Amino acid sequence: MPSTDLSSILSSDVLLGCVFLVATALVSLKLLPLRFISEKNGTVLTAVTAYKSYEKVSKSSARKMRAAFHAELRTAGNAKWIANEIEYAEKLERLERAIEVNAVVASYIYRLAAAKDEAGTGCNDTSVGSDAYVGAEDHAKVREALKRFVRDWCEEERTESGVWRLEGEVDGRRVKRVLVPGAGLGRLAWEISQLGFDTTANERSHFMNLAFKYLLSAQTTRETDLIPDVVPRLSDAFHLDEGDFFDTFPGWSYVVTLFFIDTSLNVIKTVRHIYSLLEPGGVWINLGPLLWTSSGVALELSLDEVVRVAELVGFELLPVNEHGESVKMVECEYTSDSEAMMRWLYRAAFWIARKPVCSN
Repeated sequence: MPSTDLSSILSSDVLLGCVFLVATALVSLKLLPLRFISEKNGTVLTAVTAYKSYEKVSKSSARKMRAAFHAELRTAGNAKWIANEIEYAEKLERLERAIEVNAVVASYIYRLAAAKDEAGTGCNDTSVGSDAYVGAEDHAKVREALKRFVRDWCEEERTESGVWRLEGEVDGRRVKRVLVPGAGLGRLAWEISQLGFDTTANERSHFMNLAFKYLLSAQTTRETDLIPDVVPRLSDAFHLDEGDFFDTFPGWSYVVTLFFIDTSLNVIKTVRHIYSLLEPGGVWINLGPLLWTSSGVALELSLDEVVRVAELVGFELLPVNEHGESVKMVECEYTSDSEAMMRWLYRAAFWIARKPVCSN
């Protein structure tokens, strides 16, 4: 039966403050060629084209902002001197410089994807570039991936990595397999692998997968010094699974879900699949809210209902504090900007659930 030592990764109050900087994650790569697969969240070709068009689209938006600014000045009487005093034009210049920096990363992501087009996906300079493939939602996904670079892989946005270290040694840690579904840019999965666990990150989003390939590439991380604060690489303890969570095979010691459960279209199906993935005695560690933000959600359950579903499926919820409670509520930020006037604060639910050793 696997021990629950891994739970300290998510249960530490110190870590919970930073876990969202590392959150989410990952794609599978296994250095396999890109696949042109049509699925609900788009195609590889759409994602590659969106990264290629990032610079043009973003600069166009910045030009519109600047044009609107000057148009307002022409109709605002003597307000121009006020705009000059608050240096709004300089602010627009900083925005344009930021776009230039982001465009370097987006360009590397696109070029890397095109260079690895070994499966005839059409991801090359002649076939990628038509904005007919890309909509506003796709451009928003590119911007979200770029934000996650900062949140997950920049030192200034993270607390010390020492908070991830477990006390003492755990025998046989390497043979304990950990699955992190919805891994995003893979920081959480990578951190767990650095503890010695055999860890697999699973992510289906092509936008996240392409961005993570940028981080894994020795060429791109060598040629740019923008990110990351550490250099992730695939290893004997770190694997990537690019695809649907429900296509994942069983045999795991741990399943770690971070801000993942409420993305389920059918949470009962998700909990049952987590149960089926775990070996007897395996442990499910969860942290996240229940916002049910995905379109097409079939069930929007309360926390009590989700916990009851887990019990009915067969899980045994373990105590998470000295009071013997099976669920701990944690206030934490998902993304944050220390200089912003608004922050998103979540009451996330943390639990540890074990699959019985003798189970069907």
